[in-house]
Amino acid sequence: MNGIPEKKTINTKFGRLEIPKQHVLCRTPLGFKMTPYWQEQCVYMGQQEVFEQGSATLEKLTGQDVSAKQIERMCHAYGQLLDTDEIEMVNKNFTGVTNGVVYEMMAGSMALTREDDWKEMKLARIFSDKELLPEGKKRNFIRKFTYVAHLGGKHPFLDKAEQVIGSRESMVWVADRAKCLPQTGIWNWVDDYYPDHHQILDFFHASEKLHAFAREAFKKED
Repeated sequence: MNGIPEKKTINTKFGRLEIPKQHVLCRTPLGFKMTPYWQEQCVYMGQQEVFEQGSATLEKLTGQDVSAKQIERMCHAYGQLLDTDEIEMVNKNFTGVTNGVVYEMMAGSMALTREDDWKEMKLARIFSDKELLPEGKKRNFIRKFTYVAHLGGKHPFLDKAEQVIGSRESMVWVADRAKCLPQTGIWNWVDDYYPDHHQILDFFHASEKLHAFAREAFKKED
């Protein structure tokens, strides 16, 4: 009223304070009822320690009680924002790759999470043949590449990877597991979305299969 900004009343140990709602102390990014600075401290602690331990550390150092679940929610919310920003940045970097070959390498590995449950960490490595530099007669060095990572289900990971990969004229896919084996989720996805591009079983898994075949095919006779 009369040009006076709406105010927010805050109870503190020093008494009641009235602060204009436009003031920085009244801003609550992403809807969390905390100042931007305090949110930053919670997210920082959440990425340094297990959420429960981060909550205990914050209370020990500051006297403020922030639950482990609240820290977890903030870390996930800001992590999703970072995912979006990173994908937009990567897309800008790959905009100029209109010719040549783009390589996509995908793999997964099991990791024991803080919930005492095993989950698969999936990783894609994407680069252009323009970034390959010679490193000896039979080896190349990848000068510049992009990672896409996801802890959890296959479909969210593939959705994130597809946003970066997009559609290219010439692509080469390198991954593990032969197509004749079960659980070849990556190759099934490549067949569905990129059926006309090259597919290569990575060297180490190919060597492993060849070794197993050779051991059976060339057994020494007693």
